Amino acid sequence: MDPTLAANGVLSSVALVLLLLVTGGVIYLSVIERRDKRRRQQAEAARSGAGGGRKTRRRSARQ
Repeated sequence: MDPTLAANGVLSSVALVLLLLVTGGVIYLSVIERRDKRRRQQAEAARSGAGGGRKTRRRSARQ
């Protein structure tokens, strides 16, 4: 087998593996970000529905 063809095969395999790793990382980070965003929105909705959140509690505790 020609050494040039073998080197090209190795390089293309490495490139494919790296492409899959980067793609998997991007998908993972996107899923984590979406889940975190949903959690923050739910926490914000719970705080606004509970009467104003921490600032209101601090003011009432000082008075």
